Amino acid sequence: QDMTPHEFEHLLVQKGFPALPVEAITRLFEQVRYGGIQPDEKGIHTAILSLNAIVDHCQAIKPQQVAQ
Repeated sequence: QDMTPHEFEHLLVQKGFPALPVEAITRLFEQVRYGGIQPDEKGIHTAILSLNAIVDHCQAIKPQQVAQ
């Protein structure tokens, strides 16, 4: 199914992913992909922190929760 980045962001937050990191990484993606804006040091740092928070969340999910 096709989905916009914003729709995907909304789905992840509904599924319990941390809202602020998901929103931050989505905004950065949209700026680069659709705005042609290259991230500065702050943007890169935000991306790394956001991805780490998302990975931490994924690692904390029990296998049976993923199947639901």
